[in-house]
Amino acid sequence: MSRAKLAIASTANGALRARAAWEPRAKIALAGVVVCAVGLVAYAGPGLGPRASHMATHIILMSALAPFLAVLSIRFASAAVLTTGRALAIVTAAQLALLYAWHAPGAAAYTESHPAAHLSMHASLLATALLFWLAILGDTGIARWRSVAALAITGK
Repeated sequence: MSRAKLAIASTANGALRARAAWEPRAKIALAGVVVCAVGLVAYAGPGLGPRASHMATHIILMSALAPFLAVLSIRFASAAVLTTGRALAIVTAAQLALLYAWHAPGAAAYTESHPAAHLSMHASLLATALLFWLAILGDTGIARWRSVAALAITGK
């Protein structure tokens, strides 16, 4: 086979592999778009008051978007997972502490009247939730009970 034919054949095979690899990514991306759309509808939905919208945002960010981003980062970006029980305990405690700190009466009143603080609250909670889910996904084997306990403690 000539070099030109080899180059064309390898390019075609590479394109087929790239297309096959893209298909699962497209499905995952579509799932992410659906999650975000549902979140937007929940946030701006009819009949929801400000507190219900706030809580819907928390649920979407911490229990839907964060695990979705964790799976994406592990699968496609080869992100490091947090594999020790100590890491899981630390991020679980950090997530709970941050959630309670942002919802203390003074902080909650401040975030209601300052949009930048409100955005910072959601961004920091999303970041800790992402670390939490990376730790959950990294906890494997016989010590898997730690993940179940962390999920129960955080109310997921």
